[in-house]
Amino acid sequence: EKLRVLRYIAPLTTDDCVLGQYTTDGSRPGYLDDETVPQGSKCPTFATCVLRVHNDRWEGVPFILKAGKAVNEKKVEVRIQFKSVPAPLWGYDSADKHRNELVMRLQPDE
Repeated sequence: EKLRVLRYIAPLTTDDCVLGQYTTDGSRPGYLDDETVPQGSKCPTFATCVLRVHNDRWEGVPFILKAGKAVNEKKVEVRIQFKSVPAPLWGYDSADKHRNELVMRLQPDE
């Protein structure tokens, strides 16, 4: 079943991805400041991509993947962000509140 879901993932395009490279923040060196990195290197050190699964169950649900080098936190987690409710519930406006999320931390501190 896992393999079948993977077959429904649409091919990625450049519109689905954002690539970047970390730079100095004044206290830590940037990627290009490393002596082992060729000058003018365009090698990305951060990426975020949106996967779309085209089947009845997952149509319209974006899967966002992020990975980076030299980020503030080293972590692996699955974060599910639920849609906002269409109308206010229980006397408050949901637009003023953060979306509900289910976060499963895999590393560190499972």
